Amino acid sequence: MDEKDGSIFEYEYQGGHFVTYVYNGVPFSHIIFPGIASDNLEYASLYAEVCNKLNGYLHPVKFIAGTTDDSVHLDIISTVPLFTTLPDYKEFLQSIFAEIFRS
Repeated sequence: MDEKDGSIFEYEYQGGHFVTYVYNGVPFSHIIFPGIASDNLEYASLYAEVCNKLNGYLHPVKFIAGTTDDSVHLDIISTVPLFTTLPDYKEFLQSIFAEIFRS
């Protein structure tokens, strides 16, 4: 893994966005869930679902949630980037986004 700051991996799925990047030598993962208004309480359960799925793979880990008018953001801070702990992380992310955006 390149320890320099910058984006390592980006992934988009039906308007959702996932990026892993390094800032000050620390790997972060950032997930954006668009189309979910900040006054929608469902994002709390959405966070819980994603955090529960990822928590078993990333230790130590910290989740930071935030919202804007048109999207919900989740920052995942870990000493190990997601793509080094999950060999099939692309499929894993796709399954998470598919569950979130299913109608």
